[in-house]
Amino acid sequence: MKDQAINELVDQLRDGAISRRTFTTRAAAAGVSAAAAGILSRHAAAHQASPEATPGATPVGTPGATPEASPVAGGGIRSVTREEYNAALREEFQFEEAASPGGQVVNVDTSDITTLNPTLVVDVFSGLITGFVFQGLVGGSPIDGALVPELADYWEVADDGVTYTFHLNPNATWHDGRPVTADDVIFTFDSVIAEESLSVRRSSVVNALKSHTKIDDHTVQLVAVDKLANFVADTAGQFGILPKHIWEGIPFAEWGTAAGSTGDDPTQVIGSGPFRFVEWVRGDHVTLARNSDFWDAQNTPIIDEFIYRVVADPSTAVQTLVTGESDITDIPPTQTETLRTSNPELNIVDYDTFSFTYYEFNLDPANDLPFLDVRVRQALMYALDRDLIVDTIYQGLATRADGTQPVL
Repeated sequence: MKDQAINELVDQLRDGAISRRTFTTRAAAAGVSAAAAGILSRHAAAHQASPEATPGATPVGTPGATPEASPVAGGGIRSVTREEYNAALREEFQFEEAASPGGQVVNVDTSDITTLNPTLVVDVFSGLITGFVFQGLVGGSPIDGALVPELADYWEVADDGVTYTFHLNPNATWHDGRPVTADDVIFTFDSVIAEESLSVRRSSVVNALKSHTKIDDHTVQLVAVDKLANFVADTAGQFGILPKHIWEGIPFAEWGTAAGSTGDDPTQVIGSGPFRFVEWVRGDHVTLARNSDFWDAQNTPIIDEFIYRVVADPSTAVQTLVTGESDITDIPPTQTETLRTSNPELNIVDYDTFSFTYYEFNLDPANDLPFLDVRVRQALMYALDRDLIVDTIYQGLATRADGTQPVL
């Protein structure tokens, strides 16, 4: 029902029956992320354009936004290309040459990571680290969250609305120097959708993906089970790609304890990203080193190391920032104004995220708990004073959640 509702919204937007703002609002209410809703609205707008548009023409975008998709000759649409995306990044953020390249950045947080395998990630901390080491077919734009090229230079959606073709960058390489190919992509998808897969993303991918096929060494085709508004986000955008030559000899059911997941053998933690894995000392730190041979030369890091340090106590974590032991950490809302006043040299930034706070009910029928009664769950929801939580616990630095999707 959700997919049908989203598809109907896309049709209404394409036909001009509703505005982009209305589409995005209704899509969010139906459970579509802001990033997915954004790219869907752009795709629908592209279909409104003339079919005679020049292939590869630079689309006209909104200032301060990721470039939009473009129609292609013969039907279908093309995503933003790597070149268009890189140009938009540099226009948006006005990068400058580093005054003193090198050194290290220390990021302190209160929780350790749980895995180094991008297909097994379930927490934001592991996602941060694996995101530096591995790359997916697509990534997220820091400009507005839109889906953008990562290992794929661009992708095309055929006129049938279900066939997606991803074109890999032919220069992409793994940290051990071997090329990234379509075989790696197919293998990674195989690992996620296998019956014995340990990936929590299996159900999302299986529900959306009809087939995944290698066209040639640098081209992969994904076919959706139907016209799905959030297909790219639910498949190509779900995980980083793994090197087949490293993982193919390990049964999928054993990936959780494999040396490439635990970091016990650094030679097994091979990605294609801007940083290489060095070590993971559990409960203490994770160290990554700049990949000087990163295939995407425009985006090679300027720092030598990124260190993720674990400090369990939040107050102690903040103190490392004050003393200069760390460069980045999350500050509890209750300490924000005090730190701003007492430490004016600190750069304290308030910014929006996709995260939200929630509680879960134990609905195990084997337990005689009141949560099994829907009326109890409804009563607790009605009784929860979310505005009070925003004003007191978060000191006004949050927005009341009226659903699981972020406010636009």
